[in-house]
Amino acid sequence: MKSGRWLLAAWLLSLLAQPLAATDDMASRGLDLFMSNKPAEAVPLLELASRQAGVDETVFLYLGIACLQLTRFDEALTAFRRGLTVAVVNQHLFHFNIGNAFFMQNRNSFALESYNQAISSNQNYAPAYLNRANVQMRLGDTAAAVSDYGYYLALDPTSLQAPEIRRLVDLLTSRIADAAQVEALRQAQAQAEEQARAAMQAAVTQSLLDAAATTTNLSAGSGDVEGYEDDLSLDD
Repeated sequence: MKSGRWLLAAWLLSLLAQPLAATDDMASRGLDLFMSNKPAEAVPLLELASRQAGVDETVFLYLGIACLQLTRFDEALTAFRRGLTVAVVNQHLFHFNIGNAFFMQNRNSFALESYNQAISSNQNYAPAYLNRANVQMRLGDTAAAVSDYGYYLALDPTSLQAPEIRRLVDLLTSRIADAAQVEALRQAQAQAEEQARAAMQAAVTQSLLDAAATTTNLSAGSGDVEGYEDDLSLDD
């Protein structure tokens, strides 16, 4: 599954949907460098811009994503968390990109929690469902992943990834059905084995009872062995 490509597409969507309201030259220059695929040059300018009073919250988004592109994960997380403290309309994007930072480090449980928070902040933000589905696949929760892929397709049916995701959903659904059949067979076999054990125990118990009854019947009516010592004597 090409989840890395889907993550990148989601980043670009989150950025393009939030144009920078640049109020200073550093932010504008940093944004230009970022859009020119020069994250290493963009980061220092965006960092300086983020330190200015009244900075637009989107500066933190660009700064954090530039750090992600450089695999500077701790700096990215710091930028996103700083952005959350001033975010008014983009809380879901900060949670979403925090999840992306964790996802890229294979910190999947943390990524899942962050995507949950992104969806709680904005239930109509399709990329969060897509990336949550990706991390659920990593965690082995196929049924939950299929559900989230479905939500994503419902929210963004014309997505460029939609045909590939639909094929994946069909494949996963088939596997879930097969797994359900395998599990049903396993449960039936386990139940049959349990019934066989119970029947065996009952048979053993009954055989003991039968053996006890036979022993009782054989000993019924038998008394003490009579002594004949007084009657048996040897004549001198």
